[in-house]
Amino acid sequence: MIETRHQTRLLTLLRDKGPMSRVELRERLELPRALTPEGMALGIRAAVDGGARVINISASTAEQNQRLADAVDYAASHDVVLVASAANSAKRGDSVTYPAAYPSVIAVGAVDEAGEHAEFSQTGPFLPLVGPGVNVLGLGPGGPGHWQGNGTSYSAPFVAGTAALVRAYRPTLSAAQVKHRLLATATRPAAQLPDPALGWAR
Repeated sequence: MIETRHQTRLLTLLRDKGPMSRVELRERLELPRALTPEGMALGIRAAVDGGARVINISASTAEQNQRLADAVDYAASHDVVLVASAANSAKRGDSVTYPAAYPSVIAVGAVDEAGEHAEFSQTGPFLPLVGPGVNVLGLGPGGPGHWQGNGTSYSAPFVAGTAALVRAYRPTLSAAQVKHRLLATATRPAAQLPDPALGWAR
């Protein structure tokens, strides 16, 4: 198991937002390997094969990788909702990131406490939703046990948890229908939609 503050915060956010009785890591991956496109692809396939109906990926790459693309298609073919953070490099070129930019994935950017675009959060036409990503409070190992973090990594679990709630309440909805329901019921920003920084809603 990857024992870091980042992963612990993500797990607590997911457990807080979704109807999850347990969280399992089905592959023992070292952190550098887990964050490669190949590592993300392996994790997606393991989660799908393990029966996951909603997958959260709080990692990204600017590389278009065939193994990652195939894993995303594998999840889509199994009717799995795949949510991914959009990344935090808006001030360093704002590149298109993957798996967030693949059409079947729900990409999530970050907003601050006022609902405004977080300056680090990736923008672009592939971004449909945003979530809290500034000063997000979560549990973490060591120290006081509570930590604050910034990043789209923390925004994505809010959306993934909501998707899990929708699937629990309406289990017959397809992954595409869950995505549509999230977009249709989220709060619309006061901007021309889709907004490159805020997507369709938050």
